[in-house]
Amino acid sequence: MLTIATTGLCLLSAVVLDDEANTPIGERYEVAYHHVLRNRSSGALRDVKVYLTVPADDDYQSIEGYRVEAFGRPLHISNRRDEYGNALKRVVIPEIKPGEEVRVGFTCEVILRAPKQADVSGKSEGAYDGVDPQFMAHYTRDHPIFGLQTPIIRETAEQLLKEHPEPAARAVAIHHLIADTFKYQRGDGWDAAPIVLERRSGSCSEFTHVFCALCRATGIPTRMCGASIVPAKRRLPFVDRGWHRWPEAYLPQRGWVSFDPTLDRGRARPLFVGTHHGRTLIVTRKGDRSLQLGLSYISSNSSARGLKRSRYFVWTQGTMERLEKAKALMAAGDVTKAKRRLERLVKGYGETRAGIEAQALVESLEKNHEHH
Repeated sequence: MLTIATTGLCLLSAVVLDDEANTPIGERYEVAYHHVLRNRSSGALRDVKVYLTVPADDDYQSIEGYRVEAFGRPLHISNRRDEYGNALKRVVIPEIKPGEEVRVGFTCEVILRAPKQADVSGKSEGAYDGVDPQFMAHYTRDHPIFGLQTPIIRETAEQLLKEHPEPAARAVAIHHLIADTFKYQRGDGWDAAPIVLERRSGSCSEFTHVFCALCRATGIPTRMCGASIVPAKRRLPFVDRGWHRWPEAYLPQRGWVSFDPTLDRGRARPLFVGTHHGRTLIVTRKGDRSLQLGLSYISSNSSARGLKRSRYFVWTQGTMERLEKAKALMAAGDVTKAKRRLERLVKGYGETRAGIEAQALVESLEKNHEHH
């Protein structure tokens, strides 16, 4: 695999080429995730647990160099896996003093390929014949966030089932119902699907809950994808504080198929029926609540009552290459020039892996200078 980095006006593009065919197979990004906690209580908080997600490889994305970032603090890190198969890092912070802010997170590089486009036209033969009954029960079960037994969900589901008896056509109709008639409105927390369906507005998570509720109420298994997204034509580094979620429906003869009514709202020609946005880092796939993450799809922590929390992703390209060039200058003995390059990395990309490592190298150089 060969990577070619080229500098553009707005961002640095890192195209990954196939070794043999020399054709583009994806684009490389560097991603850093930050989970920041501040103790607002009057006493020290001890053994605070943070669950960090570990993005998985699949046909769309390849993850390289994943590591937990402790930012100089002693932490106890162990591996976990939730009931949906998501890999997690359990990070225990021994103590957070009153007023103290603690930061943990992860960094990695990801190669993103073009998402697959599923064909959702045509009828499915045999519907869900032969699908594991336990699988069907698990991914069609109710949860308070879905409210499958509420009148509005039941009545809407009955109408959808009558008008669209074929599962794939019904999933498409549910997608269009949300994309065409709902207004995007982000707020604090998530209301249950019946409330969102009645008011016809909500966030990407709330749109996802409605999609899943109407699918499940008509016998279509669903799960939810949690991710960080880089909007098109955004300058890097890009800080994502909003994240993104969309649903997947399990359709006969097709398997798991993505739908994104949030990104399709207001579009005359839908783009995200059978596929998802091509610049996303998928970190979780969940049916509903999990033991470690709850309903969260990014990360979670204990002692939430006494903590103020912020969580965000930072996307960059090419910064690790710049770090390696600075290290090469150090190895060649040009410490002054190397330090200038490292300081520029810290100033412009301090919250990335390259910036974190550059800061440590700058501090090491300054200590060596003091000793001499």
